[in-house]
Amino acid sequence: MRHFVPRLLCLLALLLCLPVDRSGNVGDDIDANELLPEDLRSVIMLDNSIFSKHTRDIGFNYDLIDMFGEEYGLDIKVDSRPESDECWRKLLDGYYSFIVFDSTTAVPEMFADSVMVGITGKSKNLWAVSGDNDYLINYVNDFLSKMGDKSKYRELLYRHYRTYCIAPSLDSNLHVSALSPYDDIVKKYSGMAGIDWRLLSAIIYQESRFNMATTSSHNAKGLMQILESTAAHFGVADVLDPDSNVKAGTLYFNHLLKEYRGDGMDELNAIKFALGAYNAGNGRIAECRKMADSLGLDRNQWEDVAAAFDSVPGFSGRNQTRQYVINVLGSYDNYKRMIE
Repeated sequence: MRHFVPRLLCLLALLLCLPVDRSGNVGDDIDANELLPEDLRSVIMLDNSIFSKHTRDIGFNYDLIDMFGEEYGLDIKVDSRPESDECWRKLLDGYYSFIVFDSTTAVPEMFADSVMVGITGKSKNLWAVSGDNDYLINYVNDFLSKMGDKSKYRELLYRHYRTYCIAPSLDSNLHVSALSPYDDIVKKYSGMAGIDWRLLSAIIYQESRFNMATTSSHNAKGLMQILESTAAHFGVADVLDPDSNVKAGTLYFNHLLKEYRGDGMDELNAIKFALGAYNAGNGRIAECRKMADSLGLDRNQWEDVAAAFDSVPGFSGRNQTRQYVINVLGSYDNYKRMIE
C-alpha cells in the first residue's frame, strides 16, 4: 500500500536542521572522490511524457545535478524514468547513488525507512539517498544548502521557470525574448551549421515540446527525438543531455539539408524534404521521389512528392509526414515573427 509517509517528511525536516558532518571532508581540502566513487549514477524519477507537468523540473534537476558534480569533482550519469518501485530497489542496491522525485507523490512503504532526503528548493522535488550512505547525504545537503547564495543557481531557476510561450499562435502579435530554456544551446549549434535557430526550435517544439526527457515508442529520445544509433553516427553518446542531443539533431538535419541542396532544388524545397526525411527517414523519402518520377511528377518539388505518398506501398505514416512538414514550417513562421 502507498501513502505519503509522514515519517519521511519528518526525517527531511530533521536532516535540514542538523549541521552537516564535515568530518568526512565536505568543506575540507580533501577531494570529494576520496570518499565518494568518482562515477555516480542518478535517476530523475518524474513523469517524462511529452506533455508532462514536470518538463521544467526535469530540466532544472538535470542541470542542478551537473552543478553538483562540478562542485565536488564527480562524474554523474543521469537517467530519466517514470516513478517505479524498480528505481527505489536500484537505489538501495547501490545501482543509483541518488534519486530525484516529486515530493507530492506517494512513496512505497517498503522503502520509506531506508532513505535519507534533501530538498532542491523552488522545484519542490526531493533527492533521496540510501539510508546507509552517510557521506553522500552530507554532500547533498551541503550542496543544496549553499545554492541559494550562488548566482549560477539563481540563473538556473530563472532559465527553467521563467514564462515562455513555446506554443506559437497564428493570431498572436506577441513578441518574446526567449523561446525555451535551451535557446543558448540551439543558437550555438545552429550557428555552427548555418541554420536559422528558430527553424531548429520549431523542430524541437514539434518533436518534444521542449521536454528534454521524453522518449518515443520507437526509442527516439530527448529534445530532437534522436535515436542512439543516429547520435552515435555523429559522435554523440548521451542523447539525454540537452547539449549533446541538440548537437546530434542539428548535425543530422544539416546532413539532410546538404543532401537535398546537392540535388539542385531551391532552399525552401530543400528544407521541406529535409523535414520530411527527419520525420519519415531518408530512405522512405527517396522511395517517394522515385514514385513521383514514375508518375510524371517533379521529384524536386515537395508538393509533388507528397502527392505521390499515397502510391507508395507500406507508407503508413504518409499523413503524419505531410502534416509534420506543415506544422514545423508553421511554427517556424510564427517564431520568426515572435523573436529575432
